[in-house]
Amino acid sequence: MPLNKYGTFINARIAIFQHILLLKDVVILDCSTSGHAVYNYGHLSRLFCRRIDKTTYSTHFNEYDLALGRFDSVYQAIDEIKKNEKSKFLFLMPTSLNAILGTDIDALIADIKDKKKIDAFTISVDLNDDFYKGEIAFYSSLLPYIHIKESLCYNLIGDEVSHANQIKHQKIKQLLKNRLNIECLYDSLDFHFLSHLNFSNRINIITSQSALPLAKELFKKGIPFVFFNSLDKNEEEKQMKEIAKIIQTDFQVFFQDNDEYIKLQFKNVVQMT
Repeated sequence: MPLNKYGTFINARIAIFQHILLLKDVVILDCSTSGHAVYNYGHLSRLFCRRIDKTTYSTHFNEYDLALGRFDSVYQAIDEIKKNEKSKFLFLMPTSLNAILGTDIDALIADIKDKKKIDAFTISVDLNDDFYKGEIAFYSSLLPYIHIKESLCYNLIGDEVSHANQIKHQKIKQLLKNRLNIECLYDSLDFHFLSHLNFSNRINIITSQSALPLAKELFKKGIPFVFFNSLDKNEEEKQMKEIAKIIQTDFQVFFQDNDEYIKLQFKNVVQMT
């Protein structure tokens, strides 16, 4: 196929990278020749202009490293990170080099933990995995870090990192506060510390299909979930009723116009008499 001269195709690694950048207690180590394992840095720089240059490191593999399969630069980069950063976690960014060199990245993570005494992790994705698979992989990877708390709040999970989706999440939270009087404990697009990944045991509200596998795993632990992706008024009412039923509470009925309100009040008067 011809080269796309006007942009790059976003892949699974970019999806994961965007989410990890939100976490202030995680530093990213990009196992690549010069930070080139993740493409479209220009777009990411606009989204994370205050984060990308401070928490992302590269191994800077050279030709000899690639030819001999050496990973000395990985450990050197970790020494630099430990010297300059106070982050609790190290995320090893998966790259195409892992596949080319035949590296067992999970074994590398285990060795890093043992030798460098740092809490390291990665998210395994294949070379040609698309953006959507990266979204699923990220949300699914959160499970080992989740601490379930007894709470009257809810968890809002899903969507890729974008300003539009962050605004959508804000609208959903405002809607749930106004209609059901419940607060959000965890919002996947407004959360910054992996070490404090506290989830409410009351209900998960899922805003995209990519978070569904995680929701199903949490359902096994006793947390019900509702899929809430549309802010259309008709769908909104159905979703509100479903959420209200699960959490066993009443909600403020939404009226399309004054006529519906008048009809309901008249019906109440008739019933009272």
